[in-house]
Amino acid sequence: MPPNNPQPWRLEVSRLNRLTQQGAYRYNELLHESRSFLSRRFPTALWQGDPAQPTVALTFDDGPSQRDLGRILASLDAAGAVATFFFIGEKVPAAPQLVREVARAGHQIGLHGYRHRPFTSTRPELLRAELLLARTLIGRLCGWCPEQLRDVRPPYGMFSPATLRALDRWGYRAVMWSLVPFHWQISAPMAHGQIQRRLRSGSLIVLHEDMAHGPPVGDLLDTTLAHIRSAGLRTITIDEMWRSHPRAPSPLPLAV
Repeated sequence: MPPNNPQPWRLEVSRLNRLTQQGAYRYNELLHESRSFLSRRFPTALWQGDPAQPTVALTFDDGPSQRDLGRILASLDAAGAVATFFFIGEKVPAAPQLVREVARAGHQIGLHGYRHRPFTSTRPELLRAELLLARTLIGRLCGWCPEQLRDVRPPYGMFSPATLRALDRWGYRAVMWSLVPFHWQISAPMAHGQIQRRLRSGSLIVLHEDMAHGPPVGDLLDTTLAHIRSAGLRTITIDEMWRSHPRAPSPLPLAV
């Protein structure tokens, strides 16, 4: 390849980052193309689960939300489902009781940064300090060792190879996704259709709390849970998905 041409992975990362910002409706189709390449190029990130297992992971970004989280927890409890919540650190002090409820219900909590800002535009030393602050806040509220909070989803899904290397070096695991319905930008029927068409064994689904537009996330969750049941699938946490993933990194010993 001529030296002036960008490396293939740079083109794919650039395209994925651009599409994430644009919120393209065909994102799931284009993501499927990019993910197959990027998951091979960056196997230390979790992109989906084992398609041979009848399981899916439900995840929620941008919380904790005073408006949405109670409804989400009620729906999950009624369905006997588990989920993983990627919380924004600076939102945690305003909703301590909700954060504790998530932990008491047996759901997993991950990090979505301290602020909803691309990791790629944050200095490494600041990013490390902010992630430590976020995991410390949540750990204190839940009575957990902060090191238990090691799963991180970069805001907007934006990353670079340097980002992934840094997260790995600091003891975190990067989590992406395979299915996002963009429910805050499209109509309820379109969002429901995205879930129904794309749901399959190993899906790593991301929904969002605290969105000002689109169908209520609680309504979309109820429909999603119904699709999961009718497909004969069950929900697992991201930690469980890592353990069932053929390229899972070796777990680190954690104090509890």
